[in-house]
Amino acid sequence: MREFLQNLTNQASSRWDGLSQPWRLALVGVVVALILSLVVSLVLLRGGDYVTLYSGLIDQDRGVLAHALNQQNIDYKLTDDEIQVRVQDIDEARRISTMTRLSGGIGMFGERTLKRKGDRGYEILAPGALRMMSRDEFREFKRQALEGELERTLSTFAGIRAVAVKLSVPEPQPFVRDQVKPTASVTLELMVSGMDNGGLGINTIKAMQRVIVFQVCNRRMFM
Repeated sequence: MREFLQNLTNQASSRWDGLSQPWRLALVGVVVALILSLVVSLVLLRGGDYVTLYSGLIDQDRGVLAHALNQQNIDYKLTDDEIQVRVQDIDEARRISTMTRLSGGIGMFGERTLKRKGDRGYEILAPGALRMMSRDEFREFKRQALEGELERTLSTFAGIRAVAVKLSVPEPQPFVRDQVKPTASVTLELMVSGMDNGGLGINTIKAMQRVIVFQVCNRRMFM
């Protein structure tokens, strides 16, 4: 066996010495390409690792989101307050969760809306979430981010237990005088203390209206 390996080495060395410089460079390029292919294959094989799709979900929302992923044959894992998907499925899972109106509890006009624990704001627009996304999907992502920021802000008002915001922000049309104005539908779940005080005061309601109008009207040009 040792002699066989020695002969093989000698033959390879002899053939290498007989090659011209261009052929040597070409052979080195082939070897490098094979090594890179092996490395890429190993990375893809590790694609079975799971990464977090969403965190801070209530139990009902995790179930609804898991059902939506299951319908599209996307593998997932559930933890205490997270839902995870495989690395190679993250873009498709984000697209599904963005385009599907999920409902964690508060439904409005037949739509389904995620009710989250406050981490559904502009952080979902992280650069890694925007790969391979069409213009319409990007606008949908931005709209949901704005909804999340409004839900987060409105939930800080006294007496508010949970908030669900549904925005309609039409894209401005060029050369059209009468533009369709944006609208916002807001559903509030009050705490018991808020109900004992007779509900929300008029000043609180007006303050919420100002927050919504400022957020929607000032950011419409970026939608």
